[in-house]
Amino acid sequence: MLRVARPGRVRFLLIAPLLGAALAIPGVCHAEIQKLSLFEKTARAPIVVWAVVTDGENQKAELRMKEMVSCTVVECPGESFRIAFRVDSFLRRPWEDKIEFHTGEEVILFLRKFTKRDGNDESPADLYTLMWGSEGKFVLPPEGARAVIEAIRNFQAIAAQTDPVRQEEAFVAGIRGKNPYVIEGSFQELLEQFMGDLTLVPDLTAYFDSQRADFRILAMRLLARILDDARAAGNEIPLEAELADRLRGRAALDPAEAFRVEAIKALAVLGGNESKSLLERLAKEDPSQLVRYEAARRLLSWEKG
Repeated sequence: MLRVARPGRVRFLLIAPLLGAALAIPGVCHAEIQKLSLFEKTARAPIVVWAVVTDGENQKAELRMKEMVSCTVVECPGESFRIAFRVDSFLRRPWEDKIEFHTGEEVILFLRKFTKRDGNDESPADLYTLMWGSEGKFVLPPEGARAVIEAIRNFQAIAAQTDPVRQEEAFVAGIRGKNPYVIEGSFQELLEQFMGDLTLVPDLTAYFDSQRADFRILAMRLLARILDDARAAGNEIPLEAELADRLRGRAALDPAEAFRVEAIKALAVLGGNESKSLLERLAKEDPSQLVRYEAARRLLSWEKG
């Protein structure tokens, strides 16, 4: 007996591959979990310490202080202190990392005081707990601990600023600096707080040659946002033709697919027949499904526009 698919099922079968691709692209799925940036942790945690784990095998981790980075509460940790973490690790949500402490590792911890509300009748003076579960623990690399501390102190100074213009200037200075943790955190805040304008274009395009794919992606993402803002405001984009030419080259050839996706977004803002032709080719020929999907999606908007 011949079975005929119902119209609704046919439509579902046709769009299912596109839905799968959409959910795989960062930012398309609204349920995507955004982790706190180093700036956000620094600004919000009452206690930030640099410490060494002296015993990670017991019920509570034991640590020795190397440096008190900041403490805005009365009960600051002493030279030795403990962390209650096992219940938090057990009750973590499916997407959260397991909390572990390994003897000998050096860590930056974002803490608060352990209290009776955490489930005990007592609140020992030396007992603390992590802010935000596993996100409250940052394992330091074998080299570069001082760079992390420098970044945290930098972000503390920015967080203390009440003038948003001064904050923006500090984040811009951050992406122009050399500390990788400051660069990453500054990019994240410029994006999240909708900061930055066309004066940043030379700085952002300079990152296209970075060996770090994450910096290239952040720079392209910020550039696409700035270009979109400029178009919406009716502002002229300096050297637009040269910029579009460079973006086309990177959209076609950059090895990082996430970067190519962001480049396509920027090209869609700039428009132009050459860019449209490139997107048509990428929608059919790019080896990445994510890139093909983004090119096809932008072409649909292009036709409607």
